[in-house]
Amino acid sequence: MKRGNTMRLGDIIGLYKKSEGLEKGFETLSVFKAWDEVVGVEAATVTTSKFFKDGILYVTLSSSVFRSDLYFQLPAIKSRINQILGGNVVKFINLK
Repeated sequence: MKRGNTMRLGDIIGLYKKSEGLEKGFETLSVFKAWDEVVGVEAATVTTSKFFKDGILYVTLSSSVFRSDLYFQLPAIKSRINQILGGNVVKFINLK
């Protein structure tokens, strides 16, 4: 029996995500995960909400101390997140 039209599992999953319109959702989850990884456990725990749309990551923090500390590190944080994601996905980070 010959195999015809074989595909790798990763390619099949990619096609499924595209056909069901799930690419943006997976991208958003990847951005959130990268945020938590880059800022560390302490800042991730005081992050109360995250929202990502049109290249802008909106982050709400419950601690003004962390907010002011992260504010001065935003260019490095954005750069590191994009490095993890493998592209220029996050264009701006808005801290609240």
